[in-house]
Amino acid sequence: MKKKFFVICPLGFEQELGQEIQEFWPYLIEKDGRPHAEALGEINYLKGGVEVECEEILGFQINFFSKIASRVLLRLSVFHSKDFSKFQRKLQEIPLEKIIGAQKFDLEISCSESRMLNEKKVKEICRAAWKNQVFEGADIKIYIRIHQDQCSVSLDTTGEHLHFRSGNQEQAVLKTIAPLRENFAAWMCFQMMKDTSASETQQIELVDPMAGSGTILKEAALLYQPNLKRSYSFLKFSSCPKILKTEMLRQNYPQLPFLFKKLLAFDINPEIEKIIQSNLAGLNFEFKSQNLFQAQPLSDSQRRWVMVNPPYGERLELNFQFSDLISKIDQVYAPEKIGLIVPKKYVSTLPELTSKGLALRLKIPFSNNGIQVEFVIYNLDQNRVDKRMSYFENHE
Repeated sequence: MKKKFFVICPLGFEQELGQEIQEFWPYLIEKDGRPHAEALGEINYLKGGVEVECEEILGFQINFFSKIASRVLLRLSVFHSKDFSKFQRKLQEIPLEKIIGAQKFDLEISCSESRMLNEKKVKEICRAAWKNQVFEGADIKIYIRIHQDQCSVSLDTTGEHLHFRSGNQEQAVLKTIAPLRENFAAWMCFQMMKDTSASETQQIELVDPMAGSGTILKEAALLYQPNLKRSYSFLKFSSCPKILKTEMLRQNYPQLPFLFKKLLAFDINPEIEKIIQSNLAGLNFEFKSQNLFQAQPLSDSQRRWVMVNPPYGERLELNFQFSDLISKIDQVYAPEKIGLIVPKKYVSTLPELTSKGLALRLKIPFSNNGIQVEFVIYNLDQNRVDKRMSYFENHE
C-alpha cells in the first residue's frame, strides 16, 4: 500500500529537491534487494518541501539518497477537526503498532489559527489516545501540526537532521570550522551541475580555495552516493524491511559515480590539514596551505571548476573586495565555472564579466545561518567550453 511522505528542505530549495528525487529514484531497491519498478508519481511542491506517494520501503530510502533534504516525514493522518474529542478519535484510528510496534515516541506540536490552540492540551489528548507510548526524549518522534483546524500527524523517519552526514561528535567539531551546512553545499553543487552530465564532471577538477573542513568538496564528490554511515529513525520501526538494516546493503545498489576527476583543497590555515584528511578520506584530493591572494597561477592546463564559501563581513572582518576575489580565482585557476556565496549587500559590486571571459549567469538568493546571501555562478559560454574540451582531448 502506498503512503505519503513529506520531504522537508530549506525554503527555496524545493525545485532542486524534486529534481534530485527524480534523479535517484531508479536507484532504490525492493525488499528482495533488486531494483524496484515503481514509477515516481506526481511530486507535490509545498512551501518548505515536497510530497511524494510511494511504497514505504522506497520512502524510507529517500533518507539514504537525498543530499538536499532536512528530514523525511511519513504522513500518518491528515484530517479536519475543531474539537478535542474528534481529534482524539482520529489519533486512535492511526495504526501505529503496525509501523513502530510498542516503542515509545516523543511529540513535537505546533498549533496556529485554529480552535485547538492549547499545545499543552493537545499533548494531553495525545497521551490519552496513545496510552503509555508518549515519552519525552524518546528517539522516535511524531510531528503534529494544527493550522486553521487542519490536523496533520507525521512520523519522523530521519532522526538527527540529515545535514549531519555521519551523525557523530566529530562532525559537530567540523561545524565550528565550516558553518555551511552540508545540504546547502549539496544544493550549490546541483546548481553548478545543471545541464552538465555526471560523465562530464568526471573530467573536471573541483577547487575550493578557502576549503575550511572541505564540506563543499566532499558534498560534490559524493552527490550520488547513498549515505549508509549513520543511523536513521526508520531503522527502529517494526515495519522497516530487513534489507535496509543489513551491513551488506551497499552491494545491492547499482554502481553510482563519484563525481569530479580530482578535488583540490586550499586554505590559509595550515592546521586545517588533519581535518581535511579526515573529512575527504577515500577521495582523490590534494590539500595545500595557501593564501589565495598570494598564489601564483597553476601552470598545468586542467579543466577546472571553483566553488567557494568565502568568509564575509557578518562572520569575520572582511579584508578583501569580492570583485578582487573573483579576479584572483580567474587568474590562478582559469576555471570554466565559478560558484560562490556572496552577502546580498555586496552582489551589486560584482563584475559582469571576468578577464578570462566568464560571465555572471545566475544569482540565487537564500539565507545562510540567518545571513541573506546569494549563490552566484560565473561560467564560459558553450562555444568556449567546447574549444577547451577539444584542446584537452588533443593534448592528452
